Amino acid sequence: MSNTTRESAPDARRPLHVLIIAAHYPPINSVAATRPAQWARILQRRGHTVSVLTTKVRGGSLQGCDLSVPPGEVIRVAVPFAKLIRWFDRASRETGDANTKDASSRLSPLSRLVHWTRRVRGAFSSARMPDHHDLWVIAALWRIRRECWDVVISTHGPYACHLIAYRLRRTQRAKRWIADYRDLWVDNHIYPGLFPFTVLERRLEKTFCVTADAITTVSEGLASRLAQRYRRSVEVIPNAVDLDVFRRLDVTPAFPADGRVRLVYTGTVYPHGQSPNLLFDAMAVVREQAPAEFARIKLVFVGKSQANVRDLATRYDMIDMLEQPGQVARDDALRMQRDADALIFFSFCSDHYPGILTSKIFEYLISGTRILSIGARRDESTAQLLEQSGRGLDLESNVANIAAEILQVVKNVSSAPKYVLRSTLEIVDSERSENALHGLLFNDHMEMLQSGR
Repeated sequence: MSNTTRESAPDARRPLHVLIIAAHYPPINSVAATRPAQWARILQRRGHTVSVLTTKVRGGSLQGCDLSVPPGEVIRVAVPFAKLIRWFDRASRETGDANTKDASSRLSPLSRLVHWTRRVRGAFSSARMPDHHDLWVIAALWRIRRECWDVVISTHGPYACHLIAYRLRRTQRAKRWIADYRDLWVDNHIYPGLFPFTVLERRLEKTFCVTADAITTVSEGLASRLAQRYRRSVEVIPNAVDLDVFRRLDVTPAFPADGRVRLVYTGTVYPHGQSPNLLFDAMAVVREQAPAEFARIKLVFVGKSQANVRDLATRYDMIDMLEQPGQVARDDALRMQRDADALIFFSFCSDHYPGILTSKIFEYLISGTRILSIGARRDESTAQLLEQSGRGLDLESNVANIAAEILQVVKNVSSAPKYVLRSTLEIVDSERSENALHGLLFNDHMEMLQSGR
């Protein structure tokens, strides 16, 4: 190693100027926003200067959007043709909420086409190509045209974030690029995409994964899939939760003391990959075996896009026990998780996509509430977390076992406080994940120094 290289070695750990590219960012209340926000806080805590490039939040879309924005520069660029996108939202939601065949038949062919394109194939939904963020790429690159960074971190989806980062890396305006996959793109577990765009997607993703200096994802299952496809190492940095958010929650109970036993689910219920019907099958068993206990139960589903749950409740004649408050403020959702008598988790099960872990499961684990995981089969990632933490059970698709556990919850319900803050270190080594993220900022610098380049 040359003298020049040795002299510069101590500077390799200097604070860096980092750009995080995330289309979803606080105050937007979503899983997609919490991961980049947490990373921004981690890197700022480590002494780095962090800027975030994200979309401009529409004033009319802020209901329930109350996530705190981390300190630091936030560059917000509006998505072009926002009014058209809002029309897409309304049209696809209208079709998704059409609960009967007669209602669906009254929808226009255009509404049905929009629904199929977005909700079935994944286009214009931040998942597959084409997407409404495509033109945002041009606007965002123009906005930051005179700036450079030591490291750029882009998080998918949408893939537009990777497009911007790729451009910055290729033009040497970013010395290092970390490409993060919260979900898979080409191998997306929910949306299959649209031909012929799927061909272009495969080419682009290969280009991104070859060009990026590091690739990260949320679980071993997804990491294995990416590593096999592109024959390179992938770092696993699980989703985690800020414990301080829970410590600051209002201690007022989220539910009235009315003697009802509440089984709570928060988030979207996907029509494919998840099995909410198993819960209603089990509830039917409870109704038959223990009608008095059944009468005390309330099923609370918090979030948007849950028309399929309402359909199931109607079909099973359980609509009176279903509560759907819609999307609520994040703190309120966390209080509901904390104060529930049990939490329902629908694991995403697929032969082709193991290891789908959202930050919801970590929120559930920290809440201290018992978790009942339900899925078409055993999901190893979820089951291991529940077993290691002792916070719940993976009941798979065994309806009798699900019904028995629900009855146990009803019989063992107590008026004593349920809230027991659980450290994420008991479940996932979050400090190790934080160190891994920080270390990725420097890997290429250290390799160049060691080789004397």
